[in-house]
Amino acid sequence: MKQAFVSALQAEQTITSYFLVCEKEIRATREGKSYLAWNWGDRTGTIEARMWTASSATRPPSSGTIS
Repeated sequence: MKQAFVSALQAEQTITSYFLVCEKEIRATREGKSYLAWNWGDRTGTIEARMWTASSATRPPSSGTIS
């Protein structure tokens, strides 16, 4: 897998890469549905990401190792 850097990403681009999760938060839409708001980063910068179909199965752990 070729490393993708945050500074080179473009809108609507599909990639497979690894990034550091700098910040995560479960938020609510205007309709009251849950979604995940993330900030991902690497040595070139950070980027905001959203997962609109968040459920209890897709929520990140509060701490620990993800394998």
